[in-house]
Amino acid sequence: MIIAETDRLILRQFEAKDIHTLFLLNSIPEILTYIPVNL
Repeated sequence: MIIAETDRLILRQFEAKDIHTLFLLNSIPEILTYIPVNL
């Protein structure tokens, strides 16, 4: 489901196919500094 869309970005809900990418992103400490712990 697409939540918002611009010319350069599509914001959508996470899907099962995103698991590997999310795992990789959560493995980078620099990225984790911008993600709140309590969502």
